Amino acid sequence: MIDFSEEISIIEDNNIILCYIDNFSDKLKNHIKNFLTIVCYGPQINNPEVISTYPFENTIKSFKERYDRKTPEMKKGMLGELLAHILINNYIENLKVFSPYFNKEEANIRKGFDVLYIDTIDNCIRYGEVKSGELHNGKTINQTNNDLLYAAETDLKDKFCDEERQALWDNAKFDASLFRGINENYNIHSLLNIDESTHLSNDKKVILVSVCFHNINDKIKIEQINNFYEGLLGRNTFSNVIIFSIQKNTIDKMIKFMFEECAE
Repeated sequence: MIDFSEEISIIEDNNIILCYIDNFSDKLKNHIKNFLTIVCYGPQINNPEVISTYPFENTIKSFKERYDRKTPEMKKGMLGELLAHILINNYIENLKVFSPYFNKEEANIRKGFDVLYIDTIDNCIRYGEVKSGELHNGKTINQTNNDLLYAAETDLKDKFCDEERQALWDNAKFDASLFRGINENYNIHSLLNIDESTHLSNDKKVILVSVCFHNINDKIKIEQINNFYEGLLGRNTFSNVIIFSIQKNTIDKMIKFMFEECAE
């Protein structure tokens, strides 16, 4: 784990992690730059021979092509999901991602499950859903954050319970095939087949992620996330939940970094 104590404040409570990005520093920018290609194309390229064929300049160009075609809301979602990939990888060591950020069939972001992890402690697949945005109209920062978490809960539940969404599982199995080439310790296909067969959500382990772009002086309170978490447990939507919430002032510095500094 890289020490970002001067950049990011962390509060943890049970299965909740709350990250305040206080300083979008050069250290944090360089970390994003160093891991961007692996995040975008998946962990199977993370060796010197393969990653050398994916120059950073090409990755950032491909990212920008996807970004430029999106609506303003979708652009926030892209940047929020990228932050989630980077920070979860740094702060939750038992979660090993095996899905790429980029979609493989077209120049787009990922379809299906937002992010897929092997949980090395629980020996299971943990399914991630990321929701991002700015302050909702007429809502406080805490209401907005809980709205995003509820949207993540609802979308993920729908994905699990919809028997017609075979493409979700096909994409997950394709990712598992790529990952198996670099790590033989986990029978991901077997776990996916079990999860796919039930068409239920309350037998799945998940990570719900919210990314709020809002003045960091008006902070999300972990007590309010706890209120959402207790309600979620009462709804029995999933068998186990990690909540990972991120707050950053705006997306402006991140946009500048991605498309001006990095593209130089």
